[in-house]
Amino acid sequence: MDVRILRILAAAGPLAILLGGGWRLAEAAAPAEAPRQGVAVRILPAPFSGNPAPLGAPLERLPGALPRPLSGYPLLEAETACVALSPDRGNLTFWTRRAGRLTRRGEIALSRAAGPARFQLVADPRQGVAVEIGVPGGEQAHTIALSPDGILEIRQPPGATVTVRSPLRYALAPSLVGTDLLYDPSRGMGLQARPQVFVDGQAYVPSLGMVVGLGAGGDGMLVGVWPRGNQLVRLAVGEQGDRPTIESLAIDTDGKSFYVAFLDQPGIWHEEPLRDAYLETHTAIGWRRPFDARWIGRFFIDSDGYGFPFYFLSEKQKLWGRCIRGWFEYPVWFDGDRTMVHFEKKFPPKGMLLVYFLDTYGQGGAPLSPVAVMQESLGEAEADQLLDFDGTQEQVLLEHRNAVCAMTAKIEAYFAKEASAPAREEIKQYADDVSTFIRLIRERVFEFERFAAAMEKWLKTETAGRPAVAADLEPCEEILAEIREVAAELPKTSLGEVRDWTEQLKTLSAGDREENLALAKKLTQKCRSVAGTQDDLARNLSVAAIRLMEEAAWMGARSPDHVRVAERMIDDCRGILRKPTWWEPCRKYLPKSNPGAP
Repeated sequence: MDVRILRILAAAGPLAILLGGGWRLAEAAAPAEAPRQGVAVRILPAPFSGNPAPLGAPLERLPGALPRPLSGYPLLEAETACVALSPDRGNLTFWTRRAGRLTRRGEIALSRAAGPARFQLVADPRQGVAVEIGVPGGEQAHTIALSPDGILEIRQPPGATVTVRSPLRYALAPSLVGTDLLYDPSRGMGLQARPQVFVDGQAYVPSLGMVVGLGAGGDGMLVGVWPRGNQLVRLAVGEQGDRPTIESLAIDTDGKSFYVAFLDQPGIWHEEPLRDAYLETHTAIGWRRPFDARWIGRFFIDSDGYGFPFYFLSEKQKLWGRCIRGWFEYPVWFDGDRTMVHFEKKFPPKGMLLVYFLDTYGQGGAPLSPVAVMQESLGEAEADQLLDFDGTQEQVLLEHRNAVCAMTAKIEAYFAKEASAPAREEIKQYADDVSTFIRLIRERVFEFERFAAAMEKWLKTETAGRPAVAADLEPCEEILAEIREVAAELPKTSLGEVRDWTEQLKTLSAGDREENLALAKKLTQKCRSVAGTQDDLARNLSVAAIRLMEEAAWMGARSPDHVRVAERMIDDCRGILRKPTWWEPCRKYLPKSNPGAP
């Protein structure tokens, strides 16, 4: 049984193609070495079964110009992945490849006219070569190309659909700003019990540019990526064993490319129930990170009613009231090779702890990450816009990064003549900065109030002709009303009064400090009282906006009309949540040793 092979080297350029033995199609030169950098297209006489034997067959020269019709069963082969095409079934089968072992990860169905598929090899501007799939008398062909990193690009005509069938325990619509939207067929959404999110066995997902599926068994991840457009994305649920499982991801591609990759590594994600033994103790759990990455530990925070993804830290730290109210231990960190958790009895989490990653540090030994799949597929510029890395950065209110509690502590130290106290000129600047900080946080509260009012107005207009959607918006409307109510709790103290207090502190600093200490403390306490109330409001408003993101996603799962409204709501939530102040939950939160300290 002969096996014909076409070897394509990605490093050779868009039209430089080497066919087995070294025949060159285009004028550009292609190095004959470095097969690890390339993609091979093998033409098999029988459907590929997962037996790796054909992958070791010798190369055979296949001269000829492109496009070139192909007979038999094409197989696209990269170092980490193989994609097999079947003309009789019209499906693609995706296999991951690691340490000489092939694992069948999923089946991909393309929507096209009925009839047996026909294949031809065509030149490709990105990968050098692609396989075009058509049928006799059919409309515009479908094209697939595999990158050297194992990312499959699927190009389809408008109105076509890609369906990826693969058993998934969870699915995520990642959002680095705010929270990742989590779909759990057992519980609904977000690791907490709630009414079933899958209606009639399916759920529509907001089109944020990426879906990450956590494969059953914990050793694989599905990554689906697409550019901005009018795509429609949905998940379907089925039964695997004794509990529901997400069985497929489908996307109406809007005539744009869809990219799919499977990541293969034991322990690439993990889940376990939160146990009472984890409360008030530093506990090492059984899972250990298989490679270095920005690992995330997500759980449902019952005290605030929302799920939040915490990045694992490299050491134990304190957590000061951003994501969880109060002063506690940070919940997840690494102690060398050990994975540590600590949860509080006062605010115990409920349900499951979910561990996954979206990005690595770009070091050797780690597999391709979901973020890297998006960057390689769409280009870094578009990926950065979709992911909004800039929006994850904390908003710096004052250059020295001290909050009011820290600044007033320095002011009091000056009046108490402590040895470490700053000089008078610095104290005067701190007094001005206290007033500025209070003004900036108050403006942040007003931003949330305007956000809620604008969304309420838009929802009323948008759903006027969509009664089915309007009927399901009540939980979202309740959160919007809550945001406006919380914003209305601002202290009655005017900014002018605050400025009077800080001016008095500056005046007192010129007199006898010990005599003025008691009066200075009264003024600093007034400032802290106003600031503390405002800081709590900013935090609570941010938490409410994250809850609104989740609620909108849950509402949007019901139908195409629902998800289009949800997409706009989630986009607006991400807009208000980007660049959080120090007090708001932040995906890239770095704990501080003291509240308000730089």
